Amino acid sequence: MSDQITTSRLATLTEDRLTELLRAAGKLGPDASVTAVASKPIGTGQMAESHRLTLDVTSGNGPLSVVAKLPSTNETSLQMAANTGAYLREVRFYQEVASAIDVRSPRCDHAAIDDDGIGFELLLEDMGPAVAIDQIVGCDLDRAELVVDQAAKLAASSWDIGALRDKDWLPGTFIWQGLAGLLPAVTEAFLDRYAGYLEPEHVEVVRALPEHAGAWLATLEQPRCLWHGDFRLDNMLFDCQGGAVDVAIVDWQSLMLGPAGVDLAYFLGTSLSADVRAEHERALVDRYHRGLAEHGVTGYSADDAWTDYRRQSLVGLMLTVPVSVGVQQTERGDAMFGTMAQRGAAQVLANDTFAALGS
Repeated sequence: MSDQITTSRLATLTEDRLTELLRAAGKLGPDASVTAVASKPIGTGQMAESHRLTLDVTSGNGPLSVVAKLPSTNETSLQMAANTGAYLREVRFYQEVASAIDVRSPRCDHAAIDDDGIGFELLLEDMGPAVAIDQIVGCDLDRAELVVDQAAKLAASSWDIGALRDKDWLPGTFIWQGLAGLLPAVTEAFLDRYAGYLEPEHVEVVRALPEHAGAWLATLEQPRCLWHGDFRLDNMLFDCQGGAVDVAIVDWQSLMLGPAGVDLAYFLGTSLSADVRAEHERALVDRYHRGLAEHGVTGYSADDAWTDYRRQSLVGLMLTVPVSVGVQQTERGDAMFGTMAQRGAAQVLANDTFAALGS
């Protein structure tokens, strides 16, 4: 059934329909038409599928390619998307939020979702050619600084905006409460699969998660800004469109409102090697704080930023442990989740996160 969902959705993106959609988006002139479409799967996403559509166009200055994002073909991932509202969040992000915030994401030409919250389609700006950095390898300082600047822009441009609280699709604390509730049942299963990536002290941090999860969940009760929710290298493209765009942030399926510093902590903890993070961590947190101030945030000190960062350093493990046993298992996925867990546990220890949470 799931294979049919994506296959049938892709099949509806015919030459005539793409012509209609791209004309409506202003990407094709009234006399231009799509005459041929070639599709190729791209990306490594586990929650949805992306296809690059290469288009032949009769005339005008329309795009030569667009990216179609469609439902996953994996039943487990489809069920998780349904339970968390993942597809709805990303469609609504492009429909209602993207144009109002100061972060570089692909422009959206078309966004639609069915009433069941499962069938959806996005037509997005093709950011290629671009450089993807392997999540498992991690990125260098220069690229980390680019990402930190985007995190600050995302937070600052949505800081304490009351209208965001009125969007009924944005609340997501229930998702994290659900993930935290799974910890007692899944922690040992996680360790059975991933203990080989962890040092003994990291294993103890993972085993302590259920005890400290409540204190971390309490930090979500007074959100300050938008929270991407999966702010790591697999969801970032560098040197996009041949270098015209330094970095673009993709995959907005986990978007919600959250505390300051949570995307920052998740990125530094999952997408930098432990050595790079340890060497540059405080400077990157300070850079984030300066970015907030430069973009208009007041009443939030450097000490506030550091305290929030220490508390939010738990987020990598809070996501990795339950999610890794709830999505389609792949060889790369196992390596990614194991590496993320190792880095996240090291981050928690380095920042004495349990003490910062008062738990």
